[in-house]
Order: sequence, then C-alpha cells, then structure tokens
Amino acid sequence: MGSGALIRKFVSSWLSFQRNPAGSQRWLESEWVVDARISWAHEKPHVLWSAICDLSKKELSEWDIGMLGSGPLEDLLNEHYTEFSRVVFKEALTNKTLVAALSCVCPPDDFQHEFEIACEKL
Repeated sequence: MGSGALIRKFVSSWLSFQRNPAGSQRWLESEWVVDARISWAHEKPHVLWSAICDLSKKELSEWDIGMLGSGPLEDLLNEHYTEFSRVVFKEALTNKTLVAALSCVCPPDDFQHEFEIACEKL
C-alpha cells in the first residue's frame, strides 16, 4: 500500500475510532490507528504529518479536534519538535482547525515556552 492510500485509510479509520462507541465493531476495526500514530511518530513522522493535515481539513467536531491535538499532533511534536514545529505553526496560520488542535497539545517540557509563544502568535 502506497503512502497516499495508507494515509487515506488512517484518516478514515481515525475518524471511525473517534466517532463510534468504544468496544463496538467499527471501533474495534479501527483501533489499529492508536498504535499506528505512536509508531508513525517515531518511524514515519512525515506520513503522520500528512495524515494530520488531511484530518484537519475534514469536518471535525470539537471532540475530534481535541483528540487530534492530544493524540497524533502531540505525538508528532513530542517526538520531533525541532523538525516539525515550524511546519506545524506555518500551516496553522491558514488552518483554524489546526490552531484549535494545538490548544490541546501538551508540548515537550524543553519547548514549553517556545510553544506558548508560537501559539500566542496564531
């Protein structure tokens, strides 16, 4: 499966995971995204970032946005803050969903102050 197809599958499954009752068949079928987002944050950060961007362009509820911030986006920034912070904040300048998701991120301790300043500029 190419990265584009994998990202589309992740986006679809992530939305299903967020929007279906825990333990339901659809939730169980999409539960793989939890492990995927964690492993992608380590091993495939560019793929995870693409999935985050695609998700941020979907129609998301406040719950979905919060989970995007405290899940995949937080994982990405905690693993690769130096590499991705500028890219994330640049995208957030034109993406209100990403701005809202950033408010749910708990950044790495070493970058807390820098993160807060960057969020204030949005």
